Amino acid sequence: MAMPPGAMSGASPLEKQITAGEARLISALAHCRIPAGTADRRFVDVVSEAVAADSGFKLTSGQRAYIGRLAYRYRHQLPPELVESLAKQSSDTGETSPRIGPAVLEDEVPS
Repeated sequence: MAMPPGAMSGASPLEKQITAGEARLISALAHCRIPAGTADRRFVDVVSEAVAADSGFKLTSGQRAYIGRLAYRYRHQLPPELVESLAKQSSDTGETSPRIGPAVLEDEVPS
């Protein structure tokens, strides 16, 4: 299968730099008991290593959504301050869908 033109030439305009909150969440997920060999473990390992190597790491919207799903899935293993935002948002809006609150994910971009 052929790659689209420009696919290897750098960051897509759909990618945005990882925020400090997302970096903290990835770091916390790296310490969770996620089964070895699963897509969840591979994703967390790859992204956490990339963030450690380059604080300017960029995420796509799909990767951001996946981090949110992982945070919900492993919320019982995450530090309370990260989960607090999730619980507050669901009680405020009455929603039951898995979402991570803006206080966790939308911190300023690290410098």
